[in-house]
Amino acid sequence: MPKQITHQLQWEKVLPFLSVPGEDTPLDLGDGGFTDARKSRFFPIHEGVPQFMEAPLDEGVMQHFNETAKKFGKAPKSVEVVAPIATMLRKELYRITDSKDAVKTLVDVGCGHGQFSAPLASKHTVFGVDVSQEMLKLTSGTGIYPLLADGMQLPLRSRSIDCAYSIEVVQLFEDPGPILSEMTRILKPGGSLVISTLHRYSLLRRINRMIKRQGVNEGTRLRRPSDLLAMVEGLPLELVNVSWLLGPTTFAVSTSGPTWFLSPLASNILLHLRRKA
Repeated sequence: MPKQITHQLQWEKVLPFLSVPGEDTPLDLGDGGFTDARKSRFFPIHEGVPQFMEAPLDEGVMQHFNETAKKFGKAPKSVEVVAPIATMLRKELYRITDSKDAVKTLVDVGCGHGQFSAPLASKHTVFGVDVSQEMLKLTSGTGIYPLLADGMQLPLRSRSIDCAYSIEVVQLFEDPGPILSEMTRILKPGGSLVISTLHRYSLLRRINRMIKRQGVNEGTRLRRPSDLLAMVEGLPLELVNVSWLLGPTTFAVSTSGPTWFLSPLASNILLHLRRKA
């Protein structure tokens, strides 16, 4: 696994990838932040994190994520994930990002404290998008370029990114379609979209709910691969494969289609899609 890096971020080098949220127009780097070409909008850098989310989310949501961030402590310790499911997710994600030499720029939507992206930042340019300032502060020193932004209005240029991924985030949204559409927008032709979430028909999760009354938090949506594919219907995407993660083990099975006859054994699913030209 790549070692973590601790060098200072060089925002001028990644400026060509950044844009005004919702406008797809270039930005300039000035004192203390970014401005649009007309100098009419200013996006400050606060505590090392560019502030691109102009409309704040619900206070309760923000408090939840900020309080969660406090539980992780300092970033170098927090990026070590030992749970079997996290190990599998990392393995599948790194397999995709390492499969092509052309993969150089990555975007982690809902990056949290950088648990999946920090190891990738030593050999890729990695942007971490999140709605929690406290979470993004924990990425300091990992090499991730943090962006406080709404996933439905990413501050990134169209067709500029090699791989966009969101790990265990879409289950938090009733309709993640707009986020998936925005992630597709920023991908280069041939770029990869990677989405993982909780499996709707997981036998393990059913048992946990029946016996232990646990396994899924309130408000969490469980989905099938076909559910996610329906959300991206009409977008210029094609399915590469589906990985069925057999939690709590560290094994996964890959299929070329959205079904598998032993799918109830999978606690989580990971879809790899490719943007068409």
